[in-house]
Amino acid sequence: MNVDHCSISKAFSDGGRVQFTLPLFQRQYAWGNAEWKALFDDILETYKASKTKKIEHFLGSLVVIKRDDVERARFSAYTLVDGQQRLTSISLLLRAMQDLSPEDSSLQREIDPFLVNDNVDGDLRYKILPTKKYDDRDTYCALLNGEVIPDSSRSNIKPAYDYFRRVLEKKTVSGEIDMGELLRCVTTSLYIVFIELDQSDKPYRIFESLNHRGKVLTQADLVRNFIAMRLPVKKQEEVFDSAWSAIEDKLDDQRNVGRVPELSAFLRHYLALQSGRLPNDKQIYNEFRDRIERCMPKDDDFIDEIRILSRFASYYDKILRPEHEHNLAIREKLKRLHVFAPVAAYPLLLYYFGLYEEGDIDKVELCNVLQVVENYIVRRFVAKQPVRYQTDMFPSLAKGLRQKGEHSYRQLESALLE
Repeated sequence: MNVDHCSISKAFSDGGRVQFTLPLFQRQYAWGNAEWKALFDDILETYKASKTKKIEHFLGSLVVIKRDDVERARFSAYTLVDGQQRLTSISLLLRAMQDLSPEDSSLQREIDPFLVNDNVDGDLRYKILPTKKYDDRDTYCALLNGEVIPDSSRSNIKPAYDYFRRVLEKKTVSGEIDMGELLRCVTTSLYIVFIELDQSDKPYRIFESLNHRGKVLTQADLVRNFIAMRLPVKKQEEVFDSAWSAIEDKLDDQRNVGRVPELSAFLRHYLALQSGRLPNDKQIYNEFRDRIERCMPKDDDFIDEIRILSRFASYYDKILRPEHEHNLAIREKLKRLHVFAPVAAYPLLLYYFGLYEEGDIDKVELCNVLQVVENYIVRRFVAKQPVRYQTDMFPSLAKGLRQKGEHSYRQLESALLE
């Protein structure tokens, strides 16, 4: 581990060639108005103070891993483990400053080396390369290229740029700031701690210990980061495109299952199926990490697990949204079951959907299973028996049936009567 205390200017290689790439599994750019305002207020305060004396304002940590897949002379390429929100926001502020400057002015030319690498084509042109998630990469690159951003973009990057441009315009018109002086402040008075890791440092452990300003990380965010840090760089795009992207297409942490964000809830119920115990909703990431470290030390085994997760995410999507199930009989059974909000039974339902989708049971058997679960929940509801029991019972039952290889609804019915 190498640690350095450096200015924003130095982080961007003082105009030299550098790139910070967001891992494919990293969460999207998530800052909003509150975080943009806090950052700009800090910069404005620093700007005012720096007029009378040399000042350093600490922005936080930038944690990176040196990439070994970019072999170019005088080019530093890093995977950005932590610091995405801050670094992207600073870049968007600089781009807004550039766009507000007179065309072909010296200020525009001064800002350019903080945003792009000269005489480099393709993705390596950009000093920051965001994740593809929620159209972040396409939106960011279009913004830097002066291209029109489609209305269909789901990214928060354009709203961030618009915010910084709006407040900058207001402050310059009022005479409160001078763009040249502001650029000097941003690049020489804003400081970070630059932490460079290698894989032996277990970067996901470093990530866990950092304090994050702004948006709270969900359990799924932590899992994504773990995956990004565990997978070899050369495998990431393949695994993301073939497995993980399908999970995020179906499950969205902006929706909830009960009080738990949807993707986090899926991971929780999947882990419950494996262990027979429902993890605390604050410990989902820890359970996931510990299981992988314990059971899947090899990369190939870990990749296989992500592919399995992708299959089970499609089952979970159907459980949550019966309209996505193509078989009418199963769809109707799921809709009936939804009336009773059977969240506790989701680990068990995942088990049987897995059997059905993999051909171990047929649609009739699955319908019978869903009917047995419905009958059980109704009986307990009528008898006014506590729901908490089901939260503990269903994961344990699912694991027990899976270990015994018991598939039939009769075996499930018998187990529920014990």
